[in-house]
Amino acid sequence: MNEVLGRFLASVAEHPVRARAELEQALTAAAGPLVQRIGGTDQVLVTFVVIGRTSRPYVLCALFDDETVPVGMALAPHTGDVWWVEAQARSDVTTTYQYLDTPIQFHNDDVAELHSADALRTYIFGRYQASFADPFNPVRRFPAVYLAECEPNGDGPRKDKWDPLLVLPDTPAYPWHTPVAERGLLHDRTVHSEVLGNTRTVTIWTPPGHDATFDNHHTVVLFDGEDYASDTFRADLIFDNLVTGGHTPPFVAILVGNASAFSRSQELPCNPAMAAFVADELLPLLRRDFGLSTDPARVAVGGFSYGALAANWLAFLRPDVFGNVLSMSASMWWGKRAVDADPSDLSLGRDDQPEWLIRQYESVPVKPIRHWLDVGILENQSLPFAAEVTQLSANRHFRDVLVDRGYDVAGYLEQAGAHDFDNWRRTLPMGMIALFGAAHFVWRNEVGK
Repeated sequence: MNEVLGRFLASVAEHPVRARAELEQALTAAAGPLVQRIGGTDQVLVTFVVIGRTSRPYVLCALFDDETVPVGMALAPHTGDVWWVEAQARSDVTTTYQYLDTPIQFHNDDVAELHSADALRTYIFGRYQASFADPFNPVRRFPAVYLAECEPNGDGPRKDKWDPLLVLPDTPAYPWHTPVAERGLLHDRTVHSEVLGNTRTVTIWTPPGHDATFDNHHTVVLFDGEDYASDTFRADLIFDNLVTGGHTPPFVAILVGNASAFSRSQELPCNPAMAAFVADELLPLLRRDFGLSTDPARVAVGGFSYGALAANWLAFLRPDVFGNVLSMSASMWWGKRAVDADPSDLSLGRDDQPEWLIRQYESVPVKPIRHWLDVGILENQSLPFAAEVTQLSANRHFRDVLVDRGYDVAGYLEQAGAHDFDNWRRTLPMGMIALFGAAHFVWRNEVGK
């Protein structure tokens, strides 16, 4: 047990007011959960504490191994309105967490229900309504799961609903948001797609001193474009540091936004129409204005989660355009669909097994593609829509298939975190260096090999 909690329990019966005040002081000093190193190891004990709730609260955090859609572990009741639960973690982990008044989950295990827009909206709205941030932790992130209708006034999520950030003591310093003297520029374009039948915002980042008359610029296309501009991610600062620091040659970044909050679940999972949009509509449209290369070896496609699944799919389908993949926490488990699912609904998978795209890579001749892969060590929860695998196991399997088939794996990393932006902003520059860096830096991690 955490030493602070031990002292609290030893004194609370005789000195309840003082014991509670000392506990609150310790939580304030810790700026959130209590963290205590376990001996001389690289492990720590993380103790989540909630004070002032008279009914059982819950904590939602990837440090806990839920076997269903993440619900959160109950904080055990001890002293009426002081609740806590403990988890062991590696001392270099960074992740987010959130407290809930009630556990929120999908209502059944049917695959179609889990993927349906109505069920997802119900889950997101219920989770938002039940959530409350840790009052002792001032560092918070925009909630990873949020819909505009949660706060219909249009002001976005309230700060007391943002996800607190947990940074454990041996987390490496983050250098990629350092301000630099020379900054790149951001250009917004509204782009209509005939093949997809919708319109979206595409943001183009150009490096300092960009010269559009040079028509062979390295290019990276990233999905979920709107997320890279967030205060958490600030991909433009990452790009500035990569180029001005000499870590990569100058490049142009194409940040492809989603047409709507739910279009990504239809367009990103191995959709041939999305591949046609990016390869045949978007890049030709932008190539003249921004000097994009037509050499696949100088063009990368990337993303996180479903966006990384899409990136691996686009390169697989169109190696004539994309010669590099930057894959962050790819949803490689995808592929299993309900028996009675609508065949036109690609979001629900392709057949009766998970890991559909991995099986495609296994079944055809090797294509001229280089891959960077990363995934979080905390992405190991069982998935109800692919119970046979986890995000971590699927990416390990994909790595093994690529290596066994003879693909060029520029890097593979199991980062000390979960499925969230704070970790992808760490691995994005690593992947860019591995794929485009002049010295071809290689970041490898053999955990789980």
